[in-house]
Amino acid sequence: MVRFWGSLFQIALPQPSVGSLHYIAPTINGSCSVATLKPEAYAKNIHQWDRAVVGYIIGKLPIFTPFLQFLKKLWNPKREIQLLLHGNGFFTIKFTLDEDLNAVLEGGPWTMDHRPFILQKWTPEVRMEQARLSSIPIWIRLPNLPLHLWEEDCLSRIGSLLGIPLYANSATLRFSQASYARICVEVQAV
Repeated sequence: MVRFWGSLFQIALPQPSVGSLHYIAPTINGSCSVATLKPEAYAKNIHQWDRAVVGYIIGKLPIFTPFLQFLKKLWNPKREIQLLLHGNGFFTIKFTLDEDLNAVLEGGPWTMDHRPFILQKWTPEVRMEQARLSSIPIWIRLPNLPLHLWEEDCLSRIGSLLGIPLYANSATLRFSQASYARICVEVQAV
């Protein structure tokens, strides 16, 4: 009996457990092949990360399970969070509730074992490949800020003196804490 090499390996091929991929011919653009994405699939994929933050911890990235337990204890979210470790110090945390996401973004600064970790809301433009930081988001308190300056345009202008204004915390926007305004500004790392 003659057997071909291909027949020996047919049994060992893994069977798809979730789904299978299939070939889709790329679009040719000049001399480049381009993967064309369906707009509805692209939008759906972006939407699933609406409640996510990207983080960077200085130094070695922690071990997954202890880090996740630490974050749950630190933030005490009302619903589950999902942690993804990317390497190079970067990680992503996906929240179930907007309330939990906002509490984490507005809180801080955050540290683990005396090492700061920096968080920012996920956007499609985020790239987790830089080994060093060129800028960092920091929270700034503006004590005794005159009440007539507590609006987004004024806060943006004040924040622009220091860097790129990102957002104000909810207490500032609601005027629920008059002793200081709090804004997050992206500043150049030294």
